[in-house]
Amino acid sequence: MGKELKSFVEILDPNFVNSSLVGEVGAEKVVTITGFEQMEYYDQKTRSKKLGSAVKFEECLPLILNATNTKTIKKLFSPNDDDTSLAIGHRIVLYVTTTKVAGEVKNCLRIKEFSEEKCPICGKAILPYAGKSVAQIKEISQRNLGEIMCGECMKKKAKEKKDE
Repeated sequence: MGKELKSFVEILDPNFVNSSLVGEVGAEKVVTITGFEQMEYYDQKTRSKKLGSAVKFEECLPLILNATNTKTIKKLFSPNDDDTSLAIGHRIVLYVTTTKVAGEVKNCLRIKEFSEEKCPICGKAILPYAGKSVAQIKEISQRNLGEIMCGECMKKKAKEKKDE
C-alpha cells in the first residue's frame, strides 16, 4: 500500500515546484537557472504521465514550463535566438499569482526578471513594471526624472512633477 495523502498539495507531482511550495499569492522566490530538460510529469487533467519541458534550478525543484513562462524566459535571455544556454546561470524570480482556468481562478507560478539593484528612494528592488524591463525602467527614470528608481517611485515622482 502507498503513502496516505493528507493534503491536496500532496497530489501534485512531488518532483516539481508548484505555487503552493512558493507560498500565497504575491510570494516570491529567487532562483538560478541551471538547465533545461525534457522530463516526465504527472498531468492532473489527463491523470497520466506526460513528457514536458522543464527548467532546472540550483535552489529548488524544476518547473514544468507552460507557454507563458517559456516566452518570459526567452524574452529575458534569448530574444533573438532559440539558444537555451543563454539563460543558464541567470537568476529569475518565481512568483505566485492567479489565472483563470475553465472559468475558475487558480494560483499559478510565473517568472519575472531578477534585479539586485535597489531603488534609492524606497529601498525595494528595481523590477519590471507596467510591461517594461528593468533596463527600460532605469533608462526612462534617468531620462525623465534625472535619477534611477523603481517603477512605483517613478510613477509617484512623475505625478509630483506634473502637479508642480
